[in-house]
Amino acid sequence: MTAEPNQHQGPDAGGQPLQRILMWEGYETLIRDGSKRQTVRYQDPFVPGPAEIVFEKDSGEDVVIGAEVTGVRTVRRDELSEQDAVRDGFESLAQVQAALDRHYPDMPGGSAVDIVAFELARP
Repeated sequence: MTAEPNQHQGPDAGGQPLQRILMWEGYETLIRDGSKRQTVRYQDPFVPGPAEIVFEKDSGEDVVIGAEVTGVRTVRRDELSEQDAVRDGFESLAQVQAALDRHYPDMPGGSAVDIVAFELARP
């Protein structure tokens, strides 16, 4: 069974489905300043194309930023590199692995993950 991309129809997608990339609010500053240019996802597929990054705040508020998924690369979790960590806004691979453990506590070490690269939409 293949998971379907996380999509809905958006007003500015030019007729294409608009993907929603849900993010922890703690990543907002890193994304806005360009330090985080990708996200590692497990069983949460994306495809290149229009997207919006949605920060779900503890307050219940959603903050939405327009974006474009520019590429998706599938690797095993144990194949992630230091370079992947830096593009994901972390200082080390160990930090990425710790974040994956928090976000996906039941994910086995050798699982396939998607590295989803994105760019923020220009205002």
